[in-house]
Amino acid sequence: MDSSSGATTAAFPVLHQTISGAVKLWAKARSLDLETLEKMPVGSGTAQFRSGRHEAIIFRYGRGWKARSIDDKEWTQKQGTKAAFWNLDAVLKGPLDKVYIVEGELDALAAVEVGIEPDQILALPSGTVGKLEYIDDALKRGLNKTKQYIWCGDNDEVGLEVRAAVVNALGTAKMRFMEWPDGCKDANQFLMTDGSRALLDKLINAPIDWPVKGLYRLSEIPDAAPLTVWDPGFDAWNNKLRLAAGTLSVATGHPGMGKTAL
Repeated sequence: MDSSSGATTAAFPVLHQTISGAVKLWAKARSLDLETLEKMPVGSGTAQFRSGRHEAIIFRYGRGWKARSIDDKEWTQKQGTKAAFWNLDAVLKGPLDKVYIVEGELDALAAVEVGIEPDQILALPSGTVGKLEYIDDALKRGLNKTKQYIWCGDNDEVGLEVRAAVVNALGTAKMRFMEWPDGCKDANQFLMTDGSRALLDKLINAPIDWPVKGLYRLSEIPDAAPLTVWDPGFDAWNNKLRLAAGTLSVATGHPGMGKTAL
């Protein structure tokens, strides 16, 4: 959990012995049952947020925790909590034949809700690119033995940027991906709108191989992350040409046409 997550840092929350009724109702409104919460590293308690102390759902990490207020979409975390995949310990103890990767803890819970095994799902610590050292750490701990990764992240522009970074870190050879229908952002939203049977079917049957070599249909090629572009600095070109990071631009012309200035 880094500063890019937008979370505050706080002392350890006051934990309940069992998941509270308020958190159960909050989860139920998101189509998540108590049995699902109990299968995952989830608890409940009261935690200090920017707006005050509130009832919260607690997501346990290896050496820390994150908390989300159920009154409002506020996050906090234990000071010094190291960025890591959520649920990594369970996955590393699993078969590592197929590992689903989502952007948030609620999306991981949605996958488990519909039948994905708890040792087959990972959530990113943050929905932004940020620093990805935690992926290298996970690979060194044994995640590299995974036979197949399935990316199930968000469909928005930031989600595409995160996907590109994660795929680059994990490699394309083992990667599969899926995309949500228009108007749907992530797994938890799809569960709430289309139901558990539809989500399970999509998680099992919709992923396709990441294109590495050979011929592919356009529908089989993942959308690229949005380009970062710059104005070339010539007024006459402003609406005709942009220079983009990560791409190769070639300019040519007769002597004296401005190649050096460009």
